Amino acid sequence: MWLDPEYVDGVFHGDIGYSVVSFRYDGGRITDLEEVAKAEVQAVVEVTLDDVIANGLKDVEVNLDIDGDGVLEVLSCCGFRPLGCAVNRVDGTRLAGFPYMCHRFGQLTNRTNGYSNIVCNQYIVMTWNGSECRVAGE
Repeated sequence: MWLDPEYVDGVFHGDIGYSVVSFRYDGGRITDLEEVAKAEVQAVVEVTLDDVIANGLKDVEVNLDIDGDGVLEVLSCCGFRPLGCAVNRVDGTRLAGFPYMCHRFGQLTNRTNGYSNIVCNQYIVMTWNGSECRVAGE
C-alpha cells in the first residue's frame, strides 16, 4: 500500500502502511533507501507474529472482553506471515472474524457500537459497523 509520495528537496517520502520510506531516484535507480517504522498504537491485549513463532507456529489464544458484557471471549490467532485471527465465545462459537491478515492484532480501550476497536499491525485501527470489524472508509 503506497500512499501519495511527496517529493521534497530531491527526496521522495512515502507511506507504505506500517512505515515511511524515503529514497532518491537517480539515473533510473533508487538510491539512499531508508525505512522508518511508525509509532505503534498501544493495545490492552494483543497477539503478534512473534507470539505464534514462539509457540511453534501453533495457535495462540488470549482472553479479552470485546463486547463489554463482563464475559471473556478468546482472540485466537494462527498462521505465519501474516496472522489470521478471530474472536470466539467461550463455548467455541465464532463472534467475529477479521477480513485482514496482520502481523499483530490487539484490543484497544476505545469502543465503536459497543465493541472494542482492534489494531492491525502497528497503527491500522478497525472499528465495528454492527456486524463486522472493518478499517474506516471500507
